[in-house]
Amino acid sequence: MDLNGQAANVFGHDNIVVQASGSGVNVTVVHGQPHLKLTLYARRTALVAQTGSETALLSAYRDDVVPLLGREREMADLRAWLDADKPVSMRVLIGGAGRGKTRLAAELARSVGDPWLAGFAGESEFARFRKDGRTEEWRWDKPVLVLIDYPASRVAALKDWLNEIVDASFDGRPKLRLLLLERQAQAKIGWLAELVGGGGDLSLAKSALLDPREPVELGPLEDLGFRRKLFATLLRRADPALDAPEAGADAEFDRKLAGHKWGGDPLFLMMAGLVAAKAGVNAALSLSHADLALEVADRELARIGRLGAARGIAPAFLRRMAALATLVQGASAADARALAEAERAAPGATVDLDAVVLALREALPALEPGKAVGAILPDIVGEAALLRVFGDDGEIAAAGAPTAPRLVAAARSAVKAASETLVRAAQDFAPAGRLEPIRWLEAWSEAPETDLGALMRIADALPARTLALRETAARLHLKIYNMLMELLKISREGDLEPLAAAALNNLGVKLSALGRREEALAAAQEAVAVFGPLFLRRPRAHANWMGVMARNYIARCEAIAQTPDMALLAPIAAALLALRDPISPS
Repeated sequence: MDLNGQAANVFGHDNIVVQASGSGVNVTVVHGQPHLKLTLYARRTALVAQTGSETALLSAYRDDVVPLLGREREMADLRAWLDADKPVSMRVLIGGAGRGKTRLAAELARSVGDPWLAGFAGESEFARFRKDGRTEEWRWDKPVLVLIDYPASRVAALKDWLNEIVDASFDGRPKLRLLLLERQAQAKIGWLAELVGGGGDLSLAKSALLDPREPVELGPLEDLGFRRKLFATLLRRADPALDAPEAGADAEFDRKLAGHKWGGDPLFLMMAGLVAAKAGVNAALSLSHADLALEVADRELARIGRLGAARGIAPAFLRRMAALATLVQGASAADARALAEAERAAPGATVDLDAVVLALREALPALEPGKAVGAILPDIVGEAALLRVFGDDGEIAAAGAPTAPRLVAAARSAVKAASETLVRAAQDFAPAGRLEPIRWLEAWSEAPETDLGALMRIADALPARTLALRETAARLHLKIYNMLMELLKISREGDLEPLAAAALNNLGVKLSALGRREEALAAAQEAVAVFGPLFLRRPRAHANWMGVMARNYIARCEAIAQTPDMALLAPIAAALLALRDPISPS
């Protein structure tokens, strides 16, 4: 197939043109009309497959490596959701790293076919769509399924869009379905609460779009036959001469396949198959999920190093650049060159910057608009690559050079993306004893040159409830609060007061999770005291946040059997009741 020679023409007006690229679907509309392009990344996966990378076999967007297995019930449930009568509906699908959320969603999009228009709304494309605005004028003439990966990282844009969808009139339009894919979500706290919150009728209307109201968790793959097939397929891909033992032929293999903690996660079964080709079947099944990711990362970094050597670039330098590109989730040619120039300043690094960028483009191709270099994927393999290069036992530390300053300097070029990468790395590897991502986040947040905006971006990337990052989160929210209070001494214009109150409220939640209940109560009470007067001046504008803070304060009082200060709460409760807001603490 000529992936570069496809074209489409449009006649008439208010049309939607479908341009198919292999198994992927791109949706465009007439120039000048609001439009959203959806994709299944067929072109990107085709390019990545050409690199010879083993990690390309793990792509969630590919259907040519192994079929979707053991998800008939989940697929039927999603198809029933699509077929429901509601004109606009939203669902949140959650599950841990490697569980198969993205693969299931991609398969759903491929399976619906005509008359649906279905695919992923990439981050840059969604940002372009939101910048264009005019939701009321958006037109589609077929049912549309929009898949959104990592919605927590773009909750502000999604919230604005949902607000417009609720208020827009789509009478007579075909169905619109939004499927949000995230590792975790809770209806009453965190990114999902922020997405559907806002207070009053608007919040209720957005909540009504959810079907069901609570997130749907994708469970592990239970059937041992399906687990074996995933493992065996990747084992044969790595070495066609090898195969997994038949069921019952190797009791130890069967036991490990059934009992392993990651045994129900398709991605880790596939990684184990790749690793088993060299390490042996039982040895691969003895590894933890973190060790599997590190093993696969070693192979990917070795491939990138070989490519560098073939292009006259020091392999270690190109590996470092691949890790930094992964940290920032891909880069434009100019940004990749800037990263390489900064890294070249390190002792002993002498390279041709243009050659480095070209090699990176070849090693890690990207199709996201505005990006020339991609990241090492899947995410957990990219995170493992960061550890192999910048970790305590990584290449740079082995040379006796400090690592955190170099990572922090690179992270400043893409604060949002880098903070998300490091938070995910902490979630995935801290439970396995790899604490470097937490230390990197702390070094970044504690650096004197890190500004308030960057701190808030880092805080936004932290999950609502996380074991590995509780201490880091508490210190971060305290620092944000102190910086905001210093700014308030200078000026009370803008939205600094609600930001300060929110930081205090978040601090109280984190302190409570750490068992520091008295400190948590003090923070929650101060948040109500700081934000209460502002709420009473503009109750409808701040009803949702005030309800959350009041509830948090009451909960902190209950935790240590202390009576809430009713003089503080009474006027707030009265104002909330007057608004008849469902989040009233009464």
